[in-house]
Amino acid sequence: MRKILIAGGPCSGKTALVEELARRSYYTAPEAALSVINNEERTGSNIFPWTDFEEFNKRVIELQMQNEAAIPQEISLAILDRSLIDPAAYLRRRDIPIPSYLDDMITRAQYEQAFILDMLPKSYWDKTKSGMLRMQSYEEGERIHWFMRVTYRNYGIKTTSIPFVSPIETRVDLVEISLKDKTLG
Repeated sequence: MRKILIAGGPCSGKTALVEELARRSYYTAPEAALSVINNEERTGSNIFPWTDFEEFNKRVIELQMQNEAAIPQEISLAILDRSLIDPAAYLRRRDIPIPSYLDDMITRAQYEQAFILDMLPKSYWDKTKSGMLRMQSYEEGERIHWFMRVTYRNYGIKTTSIPFVSPIETRVDLVEISLKDKTLG
């Protein structure tokens, strides 16, 4: 199975791009971090990246593993909204060592390629598509984006940059062209 990753810092349009790929009949896996945040809000818990980063990161890793394990064996191409590399990048951003178990899981995951989405313009920053307020500044988002790009490369993942273009369908077309080139090549 080919595991293709959609990655980038906050406010880069990852989820919108993955949703459009799903509409185009690609198999997609959801973003674990957003699912954890939504669950924490629903249950009234207080495990968020801004309140208990380490516990939050553990929950994201666990859910990401579950999401990836749930991909049916017959699927030849899976598009993942983020990956196990993202929690590693957030750890690096905070100067926290990446645990060896996470390194091992990333190696075993056999990710093929990551499309790193450029961040959206600052005017998009205030609210997410779901209406949630962002908890970090745009400048912090840029730093996280840099750590994402570097961490993906450090794990030896082939990365392809996808610039911000509008509408989202045009951005998805760029991803599809790259995927088809790989299939034909």
